[in-house]
Amino acid sequence: MGKKFQLILSNILLIMLSAMPISAESESQAKKFSYSASQRAVQQKTETTAIRGCRQNLPKMQILAPKDYVAITGERQTFLLKITDKPSSPLKVSINQPYISHSLWRAQVTVTQPGIFALTIPNSVDLQSNLDYILTVSIPCSEENTSSSKYVRIFFQYAEDKSISLDEETEAEEIVNSLLNKGLFYDALFFSYQHKLPQFKQILEEAGIQLL
Repeated sequence: MGKKFQLILSNILLIMLSAMPISAESESQAKKFSYSASQRAVQQKTETTAIRGCRQNLPKMQILAPKDYVAITGERQTFLLKITDKPSSPLKVSINQPYISHSLWRAQVTVTQPGIFALTIPNSVDLQSNLDYILTVSIPCSEENTSSSKYVRIFFQYAEDKSISLDEETEAEEIVNSLLNKGLFYDALFFSYQHKLPQFKQILEEAGIQLL
């Protein structure tokens, strides 16, 4: 009898996760997958870079997302980011629609340790299926100088009514493959990381993501 796993939906804004070792060997391999972007995300910026006007040596930050296409999230609405050091100021997070200045959501997130952490969009944020959204996460230059910052920015889409049917005997690897087959990139990535599955590394490699 296989191990029992249940897919738990989370409404927590920030889930700090320490870096977890990923086994390189597994009898179960993730299926190959591919996506087609709804448009070329020319503003996609998955890693922070140096910025003028900032004398402080800010941490580097990375959002685990493809650089050249718009990936999809489902009910979980969770994104993984990596940061090289604890920032002195809370991160600034926002969600917008392209060409619309008004933000659907703004928040400040305190990061307490370096490594990989998860950012979950609250269910109160009304995302519509098949529309493009922009997620921006920035590190202010300092508590005194919040106008200058480093940032990452990605386009993403939300897909509703794509939940998967699970029972108590569903293997974790099968859950990840089901999520991938439905095109739910971020859900599959987070689930594989959360459960320390080899598929986490495989998904990163397939999407061309190299960890900082």
